[in-house]
Amino acid sequence: MDKFAKTDFYIMDAIKKRWSPRSFNTDKAKDETIKSEEKIQRIFEAARWAPSAYNAQPWRFIIGFRNDDTHKIIQRTLVDKNKSWAKDAFALIIAIAKNTLDDNVTPNPTALYDLGQSVANMSLQATAEKLHMHQMAGFSAEEAIKLLEIPDGYTPVTAIALGYRDSAFRLPHNLRTIELTERERHPSRDFVFVKKFGEKTDLLKKAILYYMED
Repeated sequence: MDKFAKTDFYIMDAIKKRWSPRSFNTDKAKDETIKSEEKIQRIFEAARWAPSAYNAQPWRFIIGFRNDDTHKIIQRTLVDKNKSWAKDAFALIIAIAKNTLDDNVTPNPTALYDLGQSVANMSLQATAEKLHMHQMAGFSAEEAIKLLEIPDGYTPVTAIALGYRDSAFRLPHNLRTIELTERERHPSRDFVFVKKFGEKTDLLKKAILYYMED
């Protein structure tokens, strides 16, 4: 099931098509397709070209591929609910922020923001590659630091599952229901203000629906 965003205004297809499934395909042939077509390289190249304050580029990533030791270690950092489905993802990734600027002393106040921009780039590139990413807050940063030997000055922020999406009906009933539920977002007019916080703009009052032709 594709869950294209039903937008009020036109946006590019990579954003419309991006969503976070829990059912991942475990077909070995598809795994080889990800590697042979250099999809992973392109996804991390997209991460590389995200904007960052001072051009500090504070993003770091640790990646494991299904059945290798790193994949299994990252699984161990996940909360049980996420372990149940993320084990099937082709790749598991820990996204990490470097907390200081290049002098390794001065705090970088936008490190988390910039890491988020880098991962957003990754997610859009993954969508363009016909892959899906699911970002997870449900993991233990402390376990990731210990098991993956992440040094002081670096903060694990999120875990990410990456791979080809599979049928929702492979999931347990409770997760299947979530997988099949239509995506929703607050309308942009509820969070874009003018003059002062909370004062809405007429610019976004009228919603014009555009339907994507796939």
